[in-house]
Amino acid sequence: MRLDQAAKPTENLQAALKEAAPEGVPASFTALWDYWLSIRKDAVCPSAADFDPMKIARLLPDVSVFERRSRHEVVYRLAGTAIGERMGHDPTGENVLELSAPERRSFLVDLFTEMTTRPVAAFVRYENIYASGRRATVQSLLLPLGLKSEETGNVAAPRILSIHTMGPAKAYAPAQAKTTVGSTVEEIAWIDIGAGTPAA
Repeated sequence: MRLDQAAKPTENLQAALKEAAPEGVPASFTALWDYWLSIRKDAVCPSAADFDPMKIARLLPDVSVFERRSRHEVVYRLAGTAIGERMGHDPTGENVLELSAPERRSFLVDLFTEMTTRPVAAFVRYENIYASGRRATVQSLLLPLGLKSEETGNVAAPRILSIHTMGPAKAYAPAQAKTTVGSTVEEIAWIDIGAGTPAA
């Protein structure tokens, strides 16, 4: 999908998130956002083929790439080392929806569906319950990556480039086998990248 310059998509991340993150967004989020903007050229979102992890090497420990294979299957194609350390295992290849709290699963389904079909970017603040029992707030910036179909030439966005930060422990629950992603959702802010945002 070509970028319509008249749509005036968001370019200043701090301005876009001034209400969702009034204290400001982490510098790592701005760095990933700036890299994402630099590779999108004249498209609404960059091609996954143009994403070079080595260009953001210093950010990689907190970076993940999701692949949306179907409405109910969104797998980790890549998970940074810091993510694996926090979660207590490397989630690469796992379906993030199956790691989520059952009562929050529909939220994640809708989030990834919007991001990969509209497409649109998002900032989300939520709580994880880690395998260690630690409960902590996580902030994530999620940016779509396009994938060109050789048959049609159309661009969809079945992949999501994302970066995450974890806050201090809020409490401790009993240890569990695996991390629960998104036990609660505190905030979501859509970021218009040129194709609009979901209706409120």
